[in-house]
Amino acid sequence: MTKMFSTPAFVGDLDEAGRAQWSVSLQRWFQDAAGRLPDGHRFFNVVDNPVPKNAPTALIPWNAFPRKFALRWPDDVETRWKTAENVVTRDMNNRPAGYYLPNPDGSFRYAELPFRDQDEYCEWRRFYDPVTNRLKRIVFTCENPEYWTTLAERDPDTLLKLYRDLVDPEVALEDLFFQEDVFVAGEGNKPINMRGRYNPLNKWNTTDGLVHLTHPANSLQAEIYLAADATVLRTGDSGALLTDDGLLICCAGYGSPNRSSDPTIGGKVNELVRNGLKVTIADPVGLYIGDLDFAPIEVPAGITAAQFWKVVRGREADRLILRAEFAPPEGATFDLEDVLVGGEPLRYGGQLAELITIVIHGIGEATEAAAPQAGCELKCCRIPESPGW
Repeated sequence: MTKMFSTPAFVGDLDEAGRAQWSVSLQRWFQDAAGRLPDGHRFFNVVDNPVPKNAPTALIPWNAFPRKFALRWPDDVETRWKTAENVVTRDMNNRPAGYYLPNPDGSFRYAELPFRDQDEYCEWRRFYDPVTNRLKRIVFTCENPEYWTTLAERDPDTLLKLYRDLVDPEVALEDLFFQEDVFVAGEGNKPINMRGRYNPLNKWNTTDGLVHLTHPANSLQAEIYLAADATVLRTGDSGALLTDDGLLICCAGYGSPNRSSDPTIGGKVNELVRNGLKVTIADPVGLYIGDLDFAPIEVPAGITAAQFWKVVRGREADRLILRAEFAPPEGATFDLEDVLVGGEPLRYGGQLAELITIVIHGIGEATEAAAPQAGCELKCCRIPESPGW
């Protein structure tokens, strides 16, 4: 019986009180997500509703490279790889991060804080040799920002140590917290001043480094809400149940149809419900790197592509990878620019992201109760200048 939620990939950063705080937050998000659903819904969590050990599981995978760039530039891989590397203050859909600065008249404006426009729950960064200026390593993360916020609240010393270990020994504690009046919208849109609180978009996680996810859409809470919303069966104009991933998300509006993640998660969850299960996200709840496809990667003779792949945080065997890097093994006489991916010299992290699978782990429990159904609340419209969107 699961008495409390585990930390992502069972990492041991938090003390007992911190782990309890993390579990309470997760439990509240699951309960809030379920509370928005119709009566008789098929969404649950494993703390309030423990499942038997033999409960059916489902691995829900999708591609790590942002699908929106492939839709925008289907025949221009160079442009989409290059564009995906950018740190921005607004994403491709003109969406800023949800932080605000006060104006003298009492109104607010967007703080325009930086983040990576990589919205498939996986983000990456290239690192270069300071002497040769050649590509040295590429780091990937799928760690959710909510966990790191909890860590900052519970144990700033461990937070700082991890930042220094993962990014740079020069990180200072004050770099990681808001030092001025920066606001977010709270309950009822009441402004909350973040001064003195953890800044998930600090420079060591955006312009100067990489620790956890930064894109506004890449939150664990959003994943939980999406999974919950997808448990409602949907009917089209004919009254028949919708089964296509794209039609479902356009009908229910539980995410973006231009991503790989949202339609895939929603479609798979909905399929499990149609097959007679009530569903949830398995413990440890999180977004994970599942694997990297080594087949298209050509490396110098005498070594394998798998020797370049190093899991830094998480569990590779269980497909619970939180952080990994691609770099030449110790003692190599070559660098990343000698590697070919699909016949192209390795220049961008996106070339590898196209070979990475991101996953969540679903779990179900058989039920005879009828699943709630609803019609379509929304619809998708093609964008004329970008017909793939």
